[in-house]
Amino acid sequence: MACGGGSCGGCEGCAVQPIPGGYPISERVPNATQIRLTEAGVGFLEDNASSLISSFIPGGLTFPVPRTEVDALITITVCEDNNCQIQAEIERVELDPASPNVLQLYLRLILDSRDLAGARSTWDGTCDLNIDTRAGSRPYVGVRASIAFEEETADARRGYTKVEVTDVALADGEDIENDDIRLSGGFLGACGLGNIGFIKGFIVGLVQDQISGTLQGAIDEQLCTTAGEFGCPTGTTPDGAGPDAVCRYGGAGSECVPQLLGTDGQGDLGAAFLGGFSPGTHAPGQFLLASGGDGVAEMNGLSLFMYGGYLSTSRDFRTSPGHNPCVPVTPEPPMPTIPRAATFLRNTVPGIATPPHV
Repeated sequence: MACGGGSCGGCEGCAVQPIPGGYPISERVPNATQIRLTEAGVGFLEDNASSLISSFIPGGLTFPVPRTEVDALITITVCEDNNCQIQAEIERVELDPASPNVLQLYLRLILDSRDLAGARSTWDGTCDLNIDTRAGSRPYVGVRASIAFEEETADARRGYTKVEVTDVALADGEDIENDDIRLSGGFLGACGLGNIGFIKGFIVGLVQDQISGTLQGAIDEQLCTTAGEFGCPTGTTPDGAGPDAVCRYGGAGSECVPQLLGTDGQGDLGAAFLGGFSPGTHAPGQFLLASGGDGVAEMNGLSLFMYGGYLSTSRDFRTSPGHNPCVPVTPEPPMPTIPRAATFLRNTVPGIATPPHV
């Protein structure tokens, strides 16, 4: 619909535009398109995880550490000068689809303490603190998280699929080790081994919270609806001003309105495709193709089942169905019932020798 006939003048006036308020929920057709990330596709993502994560988090996995007081055997101030961060180097990534609708994420991370300029650093404070997971018997810490593909229940996106990060925690047996932490200084050498356990608890909580926030923040940045030209969906509010303001259900700081895993829009199909050959031809309409309901994780893959739909409209897109007088009026057909095809719950397709990724 972007352009056709070779004479749209850069597609001005005939491109797809957002639908104010979204495609009518009552007119959606379930299972109109079905899509699967196969076991081979999961393997491809694992093999290319570093570059993919870099595209989601271009600044890398770095976590700022604010000035903090830790209640140990003594009160220890960490990062006195607010010039501290943790850098995480990704050593390994695993993705495991888990029933009913989750991708289990496992990360091996090499952590060390840095200053805000990125240089290896010992943090100043009541006790001087240095972190390096390569100093212990195991050079990494393991982190597990769940990425759930769940059905949204809020009205603005009711029935569509949203992506949410849950259950971020350090993996059992792959925690911070004592040898990863070096404490020194303090009055009369007060910063000794007795404080290590308290400092470990502080670092573990910090890493878990920061990774959870980073993963969810990356998903929010990629998959949250923004106000754009036509504003936020009905019943939601922009967090800020301008077209890039994130739409939220309850104002600043509340849950963001998930972007459709797909697209909807409206445009003049006749002008777009036929305007160059038959000026004055119009066929305005609204369309939808977006994932709905819970994902389905089975047989080491993940399947999504998508709503579809197309409505003819009046030229101003306000009335449906639209009608061109060159064709007769016919009764509206019943909404089709489309079953979920077994192919989209498997990893191979008959007649294709190499298992597809998608």
